[in-house]
Amino acid sequence: MLADRRRRLAAAVHGPAAGCHPDLRLRAHARADLAAWLDHEAATAYLAPGHDRAAAFDHLVEDARPVLGEGRTRLLRFHTGLSA
Repeated sequence: MLADRRRRLAAAVHGPAAGCHPDLRLRAHARADLAAWLDHEAATAYLAPGHDRAAAFDHLVEDARPVLGEGRTRLLRFHTGLSA
């Protein structure tokens, strides 16, 4: 389930550029899923990612900042244990 969320996050922020499915509906669904997670479930987040995974995720989040916006980026970083 966690791996599925990670794939949807990558689809949400990068779409085909990250090797994700090019279907725009999937990308819209992934963005909606991320928004719902941040709005309703993020407080029950899982363990923070390990150092290597966090470093890779940090780059993904920063690349996605223009798409996610400052507020969602800040929330995402907080709930995944990344520095502000």
